[in-house]
Amino acid sequence: MHPNKSKKEIAFLPLVERFIQDSKSGRRLQPNGKRITKGCIRNYEQCLRLLRNFSETKQFDLRIRPAASLTG
Repeated sequence: MHPNKSKKEIAFLPLVERFIQDSKSGRRLQPNGKRITKGCIRNYEQCLRLLRNFSETKQFDLRIRPAASLTG
């Protein structure tokens, strides 16, 4: 078994979806306490579409590892 395969990996796209939902609902705010603008949310949604397209086209799952599991 490859040594890095034992590390926990998390699917990235659901995290981006949650980020967008939190931005829409007001759970996630700007540093000044104001809500995230609709234009900014549209940019996030476009980025998500591009990431999904890449993942599907390349048949490549986007995953991340928690920083605590990184070495080096």
